[in-house]
Amino acid sequence: EIAEVTGVQTCALPISQFRVKGLSIGGNHAMVWNTKQVAIFEVDAHTGSVSPGGTFFWKTPIQAAVLIANGPECQVAIATGEKIEFTNLNGSGVSRFISFSQEVDGVPMCLDVNGHCLAASTSHNVIRVWNLSRPKDKQEATPRKFEGQGEKSLGEIRSVRINSDGTRVSLLVDQRLAPGGAHGGNSTLRVPDSRLFVYDLDSDNFIMYKVGKSCVPVAHSWDCTDARGRERVAGLRRTLSALRRRPAARGPRRPRRAALGRGRASGCI
Repeated sequence: EIAEVTGVQTCALPISQFRVKGLSIGGNHAMVWNTKQVAIFEVDAHTGSVSPGGTFFWKTPIQAAVLIANGPECQVAIATGEKIEFTNLNGSGVSRFISFSQEVDGVPMCLDVNGHCLAASTSHNVIRVWNLSRPKDKQEATPRKFEGQGEKSLGEIRSVRINSDGTRVSLLVDQRLAPGGAHGGNSTLRVPDSRLFVYDLDSDNFIMYKVGKSCVPVAHSWDCTDARGRERVAGLRRTLSALRRRPAARGPRRPRRAALGRGRASGCI
């Protein structure tokens, strides 16, 4: 079960029908998915009651999925193959799609939505951002590869989150180990990076935040309304944070948070 899907009350979602790969929440709906199917739940924000909204199977393997709630209608965006396909909550047909070039961009692997802004990362570590409120899903910037100076790879993207105005995308990444344990190799062995990256679309630069010695960021999110990521006291919050995980040898510790504001880091090294 999943608890605290609303900021008002705690409720539980019975999701034992299949193994869950991902969760997305939008408006009064919650969605869980795996590589084959999607399940929708309706959540009453006042009473905390949950009712099943339907389950549907997708015709091709699902790499990622997000629930888009803009106005009275909700949609589901599904990354599958070389496309992001949009469907309704019943999964009946594809209303539109966004195509990728497998040779240039790679295929979409990670998705995130915040209001009308949609972000995706691909198997080639390319970041793309769209404004869904504009005609034909206008792309906000040219696709950006996750590279530093000299076109050197900065890592393998495993999670993306976008802020509410589509100007910044935070990234959790893995590193491939070279012989001797150094980062930047071509090995199939991947380890979580201890840094959190933020792509600034305005400056076309990557900002790096270290979360601390022997710490690894495991989750991150942005506020739904405040693009700066400043924490709010009331309402639903998606404040950008890096939850820290310490080695088991040190014994159980309470996770600490490193909050990120627009343009500066708080609680980070």
